[in-house]
Amino acid sequence: MKFSIVTSFYNEPIELIEAVCQSVLSQTYSNFEWVITDDFSQDEITTNFVKSLPERDKRIRYVEQKSKKEVWWNPQTYALGDVVIQVDGDDHIFAKMLEVYHHFYTKYPDVLCMTTDIRNYKNGVYSGSIYINYENYKSHLDYVSSKNDNKVKHGTNTLFTHGYNRSWRNINGLDFKGDLDNRLIIVDYLQLTKLEEMGKLLHIPRVLYGYNTRDVSISRKLDDWNDKSLRTQEIDQSIVERRKEKDVIGIKRIFEQIFLESTAFFDCNVNFDTTPKNVLFATPDELKPIKQEQLRELYFDHNIYFNDYRKDIDYCIVFFDSPQQAKDFVSVYHNIYKYIGRIDVIIQISYKDIDVPEQNNLFDVFKRFLEERHFISWFDFDNHYVTMKIHS
Repeated sequence: MKFSIVTSFYNEPIELIEAVCQSVLSQTYSNFEWVITDDFSQDEITTNFVKSLPERDKRIRYVEQKSKKEVWWNPQTYALGDVVIQVDGDDHIFAKMLEVYHHFYTKYPDVLCMTTDIRNYKNGVYSGSIYINYENYKSHLDYVSSKNDNKVKHGTNTLFTHGYNRSWRNINGLDFKGDLDNRLIIVDYLQLTKLEEMGKLLHIPRVLYGYNTRDVSISRKLDDWNDKSLRTQEIDQSIVERRKEKDVIGIKRIFEQIFLESTAFFDCNVNFDTTPKNVLFATPDELKPIKQEQLRELYFDHNIYFNDYRKDIDYCIVFFDSPQQAKDFVSVYHNIYKYIGRIDVIIQISYKDIDVPEQNNLFDVFKRFLEERHFISWFDFDNHYVTMKIHS
């Protein structure tokens, strides 16, 4: 299977172009082409630098666009691979992205399109992971299955607000832009809805993409939020018209049981490793066999052990998904103590349906206990979960 990674550059600084280039050339799966173009940059330095990239590797191919945003709207235009992956000019991809995609596209030949979760960056600084939780997933299932006289309530299709790392099989007849004008910038939404009407979509709840939002990003250039909302509603309406009398296949349900558990891996460096690692996934209560099976499938390229406190562990993840489990923390702590200071130890507290005061109380219990003994850091994501790292 050959992949076509496609990138359209426009006025990107050299260091960002260099970063995405290095991330592409560092892929553990080697059968790919990188199709690049300059989108009529105003800066000749950018244009000349992009055009020079094919000199570095025979898999890099530069193409001249016939019109502004031609490749940005339709990345498959010049792609020769079996699968197309769009990568923005200021983002980067993790080394195993193609390897993971190859595994799942091969295993599930009925899937047309795949997406993954991402690590989010603001002007190059990490600001947390963006993920699809079960509520997003269920909302999208409702969105697809709801008839309602072909009416769509804007804002209910939450899956596509997180469909960043997009990939799809390179089939004939795709045109994502159609008659839409250049004011409509939400290209990921358009691509995914179109693809979903043509085949099955599989979301892989694993971080494989670094998404960088800059102050000069195109999504920041809209006049105001109301303007963006109006334009998005135009897209919604075009989707409604297109889907009349049409059955939408929707999502292939592979990982729906572990949306919550998968987020515990997002801040773990296992996402960057290019060789197999041993990961301990510890829980106060035994994880259901179906969830163990799905986590092992998700990280097929690593070894996941459940409450198996082996000596040869490379990463330790402790997962709590209810306040009731907090009372068991001390016993779990005694089991993981031998790893602290030697390897990354991550503790994730998932809040689920807990209200904010209870969240703060639960977090404080863990924080006070650990701060008395270790150097720790933590990241709170939208009051859904707290990820704590024990450094020493």
